[in-house]
Amino acid sequence: MRRGFRRVALVAAVLMTVGALPVPTASASPGGPAAEDVAQTAAASATSAGSASVIDPGPVCASAQPAGFDDRGTVHATAIDCLTFYADVDGAPIIRGFADGTFGTSRSIDRGQFASLLLGFLTVADPGMADAVADAVVPFDDARGTTHGSAIGSLAQLGVVSGRADGTFGHRDPVSRGAAATALARALEVAGVGLADRPVSSFEDQGDVHWRSIGQLTDLGLIAGVGDGRFATYDDLTRGQIATLLARSAQLLDDQGAWAADPTTGRPPADGWTSPRPRATPASTHAPRTLAAVGDSITQASGATRDGEGFLDVLPGATRPARSWSTGTASGLDSVLQRLRALEPDADGDNVSEEGRRMRHALEQVQRTSPSTDLITIQLGGNDLCRPTVAEMTSPDVFETQLREALAFVAAERPAALVQLSSVPDVYRLWEVLRDDPTAVAFWNGTGPFPPVVPCQSLLADARSDAPGDQARRDAVRERSQAYNARAAQVCAEFVRCRFDDEAVWTFTNDPARFAAEHISAVDFFHPSFAGQRELAAVAWNAGFDWSDQAAPAVDVEVADDAVEVTASAAVGVAGLEWRVVTAGALRGPWTAAPTDRVTLPLEPNGGAGGAGGAVEVRAVDVNGNVSASRVITPPR
Repeated sequence: MRRGFRRVALVAAVLMTVGALPVPTASASPGGPAAEDVAQTAAASATSAGSASVIDPGPVCASAQPAGFDDRGTVHATAIDCLTFYADVDGAPIIRGFADGTFGTSRSIDRGQFASLLLGFLTVADPGMADAVADAVVPFDDARGTTHGSAIGSLAQLGVVSGRADGTFGHRDPVSRGAAATALARALEVAGVGLADRPVSSFEDQGDVHWRSIGQLTDLGLIAGVGDGRFATYDDLTRGQIATLLARSAQLLDDQGAWAADPTTGRPPADGWTSPRPRATPASTHAPRTLAAVGDSITQASGATRDGEGFLDVLPGATRPARSWSTGTASGLDSVLQRLRALEPDADGDNVSEEGRRMRHALEQVQRTSPSTDLITIQLGGNDLCRPTVAEMTSPDVFETQLREALAFVAAERPAALVQLSSVPDVYRLWEVLRDDPTAVAFWNGTGPFPPVVPCQSLLADARSDAPGDQARRDAVRERSQAYNARAAQVCAEFVRCRFDDEAVWTFTNDPARFAAEHISAVDFFHPSFAGQRELAAVAWNAGFDWSDQAAPAVDVEVADDAVEVTASAAVGVAGLEWRVVTAGALRGPWTAAPTDRVTLPLEPNGGAGGAGGAVEVRAVDVNGNVSASRVITPPR
């Protein structure tokens, strides 16, 4: 498991994509300046890659009159008329045209304009939204004091937009179709719309940053692709497209009773509007579309020789990630990713593993996974065992703490992701299988003036010695691997979306009838060969989530005056319950999870769940990663 060349992992992009764009000099309103929104280039009758026809905004836009712009065209004309018809309580329309009498239908929109437009849309949908963000601050240096700074700060407080890694927002840069889809999906969730964790729809060019939001909006009937199975994720959005998407969104909210504005007058009530009850989150039961592999040189497929290959084909220590058990794509491998693609043809993988890594690197690696990752495989621990001496092996307590930190990050920052945790292999069997192979022993212990090639002296030093001290040292390595696996099972069980393999990898490597020399690299005599990688893939698949199971678990609730008792059920077994508080304005807080099938949550009459002043949303997760439709419980008034 020597350290080799690092593979540079893809880091998730910021919410919005960037690029230069002159800002149009259009009039702006406090709630929705001259701006735009996000829609597909497809006409209203277009269909998406995986959903029914897109929503027709005709009913909610029926009272809108022609806006009078010379360039509004035909495809987006109804939507443009609609968004200039609807206005906030002060009479400011959601969107306006330019001083020269044009709308700029085919012009791009920058990130600042988009933020103001989206906030204006939300305040027309729910006038109380303005109060929810009254104290918002602008967290981005480049946006403070700008025309759209207040809107940017408000949406950032609501969790709708975020900035770049350098702390800026890039308010003058254009909005891409993918970035706008992500922002709108979050805005609709704020408005009370339930969104699926793993949406059904997909496009071949949706990428690994915005794919979840694109799928969610497609499943809702809000967007469609540009043809040929494409979404044009990183193309700039135009003002006409944005108008169409927001008009459809208004119709969706109106259909769900969450659109405050009167379709006959275009104005929301000045008072008396009750924020809508949040809609349930849909069930998610299909296989993952995005996979990230966390691990060491095993997952990098270092030295993974095929039958007949030797030093002229694969150099010792050379990585072969295409042969990785997790995300590999080599012919005849049947990796986890390849098996997923039999269920989800568009499934994509990202291998962020590195050679020489120990469990202390797990947190660093999961932090490099995309926020839209569906499934994370983790295979670490071999290098915690393989140290210069037994005394230098990672202690079980430290191993446990490091694993818990990584899983806690996933639970908090990748809440929709599932984790498949592999057990640590029985590396003792490596010595047992090859101890009489002189070439292997030379690699392990060195020969003549040459030092050992394999850095695992805790196990492999004096490989041919049967002295009691040497055997005791090897036994200590095996015992430590078993201790790691016991701790891994314990920690994984604390997290609802984590599944341990019940020592399937350890059992495979420990079994003389299954694990043999053919499963060990023919060039470094240490890592899995191609055949070994293929077996690891089969072991992981059989011991992991059963993606053929698409039966969602169920949630039952019993409400009393001051509490709600939640019970989950699933044919295959319940992994746990998740719940979150939904405050005034349908603002959803973060999910809390517990590995239990029953929980009692407090309700405060006229207040909310857990003292937060709103409702509580609950859902169940089963042992195969299926998620139930949520239940939303409103406290007694």
